[in-house]
Parts: sequence; structure tokens; C-alpha cells
Amino acid sequence: MNSFLPKGTEEPEKISRFFNKWALGANKFRAIGDAIIGYEWWAPGDGRKDAHRVKTIDEVPPEFKSGGDDDVKYFWKFPIYDYSTGMIRILHISQKTIREELTDYLNNPDWGDLREYDITVTAKGDGFDRKYTVVPSTKKEVTEEIKLASGLYINMEAFFAGEDPFEEPKKE
Repeated sequence: MNSFLPKGTEEPEKISRFFNKWALGANKFRAIGDAIIGYEWWAPGDGRKDAHRVKTIDEVPPEFKSGGDDDVKYFWKFPIYDYSTGMIRILHISQKTIREELTDYLNNPDWGDLREYDITVTAKGDGFDRKYTVVPSTKKEVTEEIKLASGLYINMEAFFAGEDPFEEPKKE
């Protein structure tokens, strides 16, 4: 047996700063900043499809309003603390059912602002059979760990310019 690498060495999983797909099971997070809303579609670019994002439906080119699979999608994006990774990430929500449940909590005077409590979105099933449930945790103060991590620079408006929201402006 070769002893070059320690026994059990495995390639680590790459974790993106962008949370775009719900894992099966429980996905617990804390919203830590304001949301942006908009519309997104994918169009051919340099040999691949490029994301395009705008703030209003009126800004979307007519050819992407056809109702097909490549049609424009309405989204919410906001910074979160992701408990599974211990990272600040940008959560992208395009699923209407999840947005509707979160809106119910936002509009409920007993719950209100999503930044005041943790939220768990549980995903069950695959493909078109996938179902989501949204459950809030009891309201509590943000932990010191989240406060420290929340100091990260994030410019949510950068999404609309096709830029990295984590990239700080260059100082001249």
C-alpha cells in the first residue's frame, strides 16, 4: 500500500458562495441582509449560456417572454448565513412556493423580518416531484459567529451588472 497520502484522503467538495440549488433534506439559514428582486434568463454567449438579470419585467427582451423552458424567471436573492457550510452565501430563490411561504411569514406580525429568525427549507423528492416546506425557528439574536461573518463586503446590485457581489471596489 502506498503511503504518499494519508489514508482516507478524498478530494474536498467545492462550496460556492452562491446558494442556487436546495439540497435534499433540511437547508437551514439566517437572512443577514436586504433582498433584491428581479428577472433572470439565460442567452447564448461565448460558447455557453450567460445569465442576464434585470430589475423589472419591462427590461426583459420579448423573445424571452415566450413561456418556454428558457423563459425569464422571477427571483429573490439575499445574503444568508448557511449553517451547513458556516459561510455567508447569496441565496437565490426562484421557486414560487418557497417565496409564497416566506412572504406569509414576512406579512405575519408574529414573525415579520426574515433576519430575526432562522429558516429551514426542506426539500423532498426529485425533478418535477420535488416539494418544499418552509419552517421558521424561534426568534433569537444573531450569534457572535454570524455577526463576525456578516462583516463581509456584499454589493447585491452587482448582480444586475453581471459582476461579483463579493468584489470590493478598487481604491484609487
